[in-house]
Amino acid sequence: LLLAGTLVVAGLEGEPAAPEPPVVDSAGKRRIHAALRGKDPRKVPEGRQRTLSLSGDEIDFMLAWGLPLVLGPERVRVGVSLDAPDRAGALASTRLPGTDRWLNVDASARVRIEGGRLGLSEARLGLGRVGVPAPLLAAATPVLEVALQYDRRLRPVLDVTDRLVIEQDRATVTYRRLDTPPGFFARLVWGEGGEEE
Repeated sequence: LLLAGTLVVAGLEGEPAAPEPPVVDSAGKRRIHAALRGKDPRKVPEGRQRTLSLSGDEIDFMLAWGLPLVLGPERVRVGVSLDAPDRAGALASTRLPGTDRWLNVDASARVRIEGGRLGLSEARLGLGRVGVPAPLLAAATPVLEVALQYDRRLRPVLDVTDRLVIEQDRATVTYRRLDTPPGFFARLVWGEGGEEE
């Protein structure tokens, strides 16, 4: 805990490292709606698959659209990076309440999903100008992998995900039907207090 606290304090900076989020406008929303049309996992016919492919810019736009609704306006910035083979990263900046300081986090890892099984490797993590030591990350990565694999909220999603492939500036996921109880997606995003859908 002392080490974690030291790293967080070291990661505090006066300016956000993450880029300005894209402007959430009507044209961008229409592009996202078009990309997601017909891809609702709850409406996939039994025994069939759907494939959804999104660019890094589209994911950035969705984060810029959705995060303020969950966390409040102008508190968090996130920019994603997608690189072959299978490397995903995020540069995130969070403004601490009541201060003008930002916690800047730069994280990446190789990420794959095959047959519902999540795989993480080659993780990197930086807090501000301080990089987390590679041996510490190597020890923590398998623990995080197991925690995510068996997370009660994520498990149903992983179970129907046949494959996730990350290429240069693109992520493609193939999945089957996801039968969810009322309020599942709200709880996935907002936690147990999420409103019913």
